[in-house]
Amino acid sequence: MGLYRRGKTYWLTVVHNGQRIQQSTGTSNKKLAENIYAKIKMDIVEGKWFNTQTKRKSYDDLVEKYMREYAIPNKSSRSLERDKYSLKRLSEFFSGKMLCEITPQLIAEYKSYRRGSSIKPATLAKELELLRAALNIALR
Repeated sequence: MGLYRRGKTYWLTVVHNGQRIQQSTGTSNKKLAENIYAKIKMDIVEGKWFNTQTKRKSYDDLVEKYMREYAIPNKSSRSLERDKYSLKRLSEFFSGKMLCEITPQLIAEYKSYRRGSSIKPATLAKELELLRAALNIALR
């Protein structure tokens, strides 16, 4: 977290709930940059900074969007069946959760949960790869 200078312009970095925000303040005036930094931190604390739509979306909405926009049009039938199996396993754990609740800690719990069911490491890796792809689509 902090304010720093790149060239003549001040930049800021803030980390909140594992999400890093890094952007230019657009000024070379240090005092103004400090005020902008303080305002952004206050907006984050008040919950105004992040898009409220993203906070209301659930994991189930994410799966639906992933299947509709990415998996079905872009994959072969064999890959699609593998994705459906992986999504079924992921949904057992993540279903009903909001996207803002899916944290690195929760994903680590999922890994422990799946390792307890004696699956191969490659299967777990494929499930996590699918989760990462779906979350990246949600970010876009």
